[in-house]
Amino acid sequence: MVYIDDLKPLGTTNAIVKFADDTTLLVPEACDMTVEQQIQHIQDWASLNKLSLNLNKTKELVFKRPNVCLEIIPSAHFGVERLQCAKLLGVYFDTKLSFVHH
Repeated sequence: MVYIDDLKPLGTTNAIVKFADDTTLLVPEACDMTVEQQIQHIQDWASLNKLSLNLNKTKELVFKRPNVCLEIIPSAHFGVERLQCAKLLGVYFDTKLSFVHH
C-alpha cells in the first residue's frame, strides 16, 4: 500500500488534490512557485518513494475567462499534452468551465 499523505505542494497558493491513484495539481496564475518547479517536486517525491510519474498520462488544462480582450496563454510544459476538455472523477472540465460537454 502506498501512502501519499506526505505529498504537499511547494507553493503556498498551489493545491494538490489526491484520489486513489489520481493526483491533480492546481496552480493559479499568480503564485510563488512555477508549474515546472512544482512538477519537478512531484517527480522528486515519486522517485524518493520508488514511484514514477507517467508523463504520457499527464495532461494540462488552462482555465481562462470567456470574454477576455487580451488572451495570454502560458507555454506548454515538459511536452505535456494540453487539452481543451478533461474528465476528472466523472466530471468534464473545459478551459472556460462551461457545461457544454455534459
